[in-house]
Amino acid sequence: MLGNPRSRYCVLGCLVGFLACLPRSAIAQNISLKFDLYDDYAVVLHGKIRGLPANVLVDTGSIDTILDSAVAKRLRLKTYEEVKLVLLNQIRTAKRAIVDYELGGFSVTQSVVVTDLRSFSAELGVTIGLILGYSGLCRHGSLEIDYRAKELIFGSGIGDCGNALAIVSTAVPGRTDPVHLLVDTGNKVLLLFGSPGNYGFVPGPTKTGTNPRKLRTLFGTIAALKVGDTLLTNQDAYLVERPGHVPSLINGLLGGGGLGLRALRIDFRAHTANLTFD
Repeated sequence: MLGNPRSRYCVLGCLVGFLACLPRSAIAQNISLKFDLYDDYAVVLHGKIRGLPANVLVDTGSIDTILDSAVAKRLRLKTYEEVKLVLLNQIRTAKRAIVDYELGGFSVTQSVVVTDLRSFSAELGVTIGLILGYSGLCRHGSLEIDYRAKELIFGSGIGDCGNALAIVSTAVPGRTDPVHLLVDTGNKVLLLFGSPGNYGFVPGPTKTGTNPRKLRTLFGTIAALKVGDTLLTNQDAYLVERPGHVPSLINGLLGGGGLGLRALRIDFRAHTANLTFD
């Protein structure tokens, strides 16, 4: 956790070996799906994992697609290749497996990371069987999410998974260089990497403990952040120790719920992300 009991941080998984997990098939037509929204930010679809009904979280802030270990055990999946990931701000060791899942009538077979999602599910208040990260999302041409209509659309065509990260260029007053943020639908708030002075960050009174398996985290605010034509002021934010696998070009993660995100569209071929705020 990051201080806020309703927020959570799920890594950009393990970039090493990412291309090896990419699904090889593509969707030929647009697919529209209804979803449930938890805590004003978490997009949860209803699907099946090898025939078992499961809740699936759509998480653009995770490179890997992550399967709950209890589901893997029930399906008697064989695991291989140990990997590192961060979930709920904690560094974990996990393994990969091959699994097939179904969403809205289309099915996918791909490599996933297997770990225990019980504490994660408890934070959301709903049992999550699968976290659908970039390795599953980027197989589509695009992703659209309408938070008001609670509708998600996977666009037709083949996405460019090799360069699919949805990074938006934002501005902080007084800073000449842009702040590059990864759009993270699996996170409620704004997370920044680096030092307070880089963003005009004013620390709050709380800080995480010294558990060596936890990433160092500081809660506070930034005076202003401009995203496109939208100026977010006096914004709550977390200053987080940069995980080892996060590319240096990414300055942080842009969550949705706490920022008033109303809709977004990610084009996995043009490598663009368009966001609409309230």
